[in-house]
Formats: sequence, C-alpha cells, structure tokens
Amino acid sequence: MIKSTKDAALILRWIFRIFPSFAFGSGIIRISARQIMTRSDNQTTPYEPFDFDIAGADLMLLGLSSIFYFLLVFLIEKLNNSHKF
Repeated sequence: MIKSTKDAALILRWIFRIFPSFAFGSGIIRISARQIMTRSDNQTTPYEPFDFDIAGADLMLLGLSSIFYFLLVFLIEKLNNSHKF
C-alpha cells in the first residue's frame, strides 16, 4: 500500500515464505483480498484464487517445504537409529 516500501515488501515476502505458517496465512489473506487487488491493478478480469500472484506461490512453497520436512524426519530417524550417532 505504501509505494516507498513496495520493493522491500516484494523481497521480504519471498524470504518469509520459507516459513509454512507465513505461506499459509499469506495465501488465505491474498485469496480473500483478490477482488481488491484486481481493482488496484486496474485489471478487467478478476484474478483466479490459485494464480501464481495470488496463492499459487504460497502453495508451491508449502508443497516444497512439506517434502523437505518429510525427508528431514527420515534423516533424523536414520541418524537416531545408527550406532555412530
């Protein structure tokens, strides 16, 4: 909303998306505010809920982080069961 901080917000949004709670909350908020975003961007057709600019990026990062954490659990369990660790 503040034009002087818009560039910083775009960068920080990608950094914060590595945290699943932020990505989930951001996706929900952006889906609910997509009509406002359509008007502010002077679009003639409304954004779809799962467009990359709305919630698509958040869903992508949630999927990638779920795979990462799933593999991390297996790694921890394997190291926990090895006699060297």
